[in-house]
Amino acid sequence: MQIRHLDLLGVNVSNEVNHIREKLADTIGAYPSEIVFTSGATESNNIAFKSLLLSNQALKNKKHIVTSMIEHKCIFSICDYLTTLGYEITYVKPNKDGIIDVASVRNAVRIDTALVSIMHVNNELGTINPIADIGKLCFESDILFHSDAAQSFKKIDIDVDDLNVDVMFFSAHKIGGPKGIGAVYIRDLRKKHLLPVIHGAGQEDGLRGGTVAAPLIIGFGEAIKVFPKYYTEFKNTNSKSYLIEQLKKYDTDR
Repeated sequence: MQIRHLDLLGVNVSNEVNHIREKLADTIGAYPSEIVFTSGATESNNIAFKSLLLSNQALKNKKHIVTSMIEHKCIFSICDYLTTLGYEITYVKPNKDGIIDVASVRNAVRIDTALVSIMHVNNELGTINPIADIGKLCFESDILFHSDAAQSFKKIDIDVDDLNVDVMFFSAHKIGGPKGIGAVYIRDLRKKHLLPVIHGAGQEDGLRGGTVAAPLIIGFGEAIKVFPKYYTEFKNTNSKSYLIEQLKKYDTDR
């Protein structure tokens, strides 16, 4: 009787995890089967680069990656590792407004480009990159497009089809959720046979083994539900103008 009770608790938790998977998928216009829960940015980006590139035979002769000079630090570490496997990396500079424009990416891609990785919103500058246009360029050039959406998720609208992304990452703690949990969207995941980053007992479609972090995922789900209310209140404070006014008080040129 006690064992059956514990089984029921496990089923209930599993159902709640899958409900949150559906909720996240609905938020970005994806299918639940395309969402993989991860420990955060570093793991998600490792999946985006290593799992997609190293397990895709169609890309075995494509050894070029385009990214920017203002990406998350883990992107640089992954790219450094991939250079040891024969990959070449092109780092695109932002323009004077701190934006990675489409023309710069277009000038960087080559016939052997396998992947382009440009973040949606920069974590230090707050600039919004035109990833829909960059994604369209990649789609037309048959290049995989990855974007880090940690800073944009639930702050600006995201539709993975409109943005033309193949892989996109989200982080719970950027919207008030717990640290140590994130998710990665992978287009048509069920149709892909990807190299696992962590081998285990088949969790998350076999892509990342290990016990599912149900409490963290449930916390992520709660953040997805309540964050919009608090973010709307924050935007109404007109914080940008307040910051500028406060900085003017310390203007040494006056």
